[in-house]
Amino acid sequence: MLGRLKKFYASHARHSSDDVLLDVCADVSLPQGAALLDVGCGSGEATARFGEALRARELFGLDGSVLQARAAASRGVRVAIADFERPFPFASARFHVVALNQVIEHVRNLDLFVSELARVLHAGGHLLLATPNLASWTNIGALVLQQQAFSQTISSRYYLGNRFSRGYRQPIPYDFPQHCHLLTSRGLRDLLGMYGLQVMRIRGAGYFPFPDRPLARLDAGHAQYLVAHAVKQ
Repeated sequence: MLGRLKKFYASHARHSSDDVLLDVCADVSLPQGAALLDVGCGSGEATARFGEALRARELFGLDGSVLQARAAASRGVRVAIADFERPFPFASARFHVVALNQVIEHVRNLDLFVSELARVLHAGGHLLLATPNLASWTNIGALVLQQQAFSQTISSRYYLGNRFSRGYRQPIPYDFPQHCHLLTSRGLRDLLGMYGLQVMRIRGAGYFPFPDRPLARLDAGHAQYLVAHAVKQ
């Protein structure tokens, strides 16, 4: 019985926002020769998967790590090293689609960052975004118990504020960026909308501790992660 339950959970739990972002790619229609920008591209592994799913001809990346940029370049991604708190080193309307997975929560100046996402997109271009959800049931439970929300950092040195966190009071790795902002689905819609990015759909990824299919689809607003598809107006 326990084995069957584990098998059921494994087949219905999709905690990776990467997987849901790839599903969302199926809803995106790009012109021939389209260019993709992956913000926070890391090693470029996910960039290549997104490019294949979208049938993008040109793959670009933006990252703050030279080592990661080299790894991405080895996968055919044209990477620029940049500080996400500054304007992007790309021309306006350069890309047909911009993707970012687990990045926006690390940025302090969201107004500048989102305005840059919109600036580098073509009119009618697509933004694909995934981020932790402040309104997930786990975060709501933490707040009821007077703890900090999960995935929320209040110190640059230690994991503090949530005694139920696995890393509670443990040192934060030196190169691990803080989560400066956690968004709800309403906050995400409003923020993107203010800069001309109309959210077409928000899907959920993960619904801990329950199987996320179909719960994350039915109730994306309380899923672990928000996965948004927006279009530049």
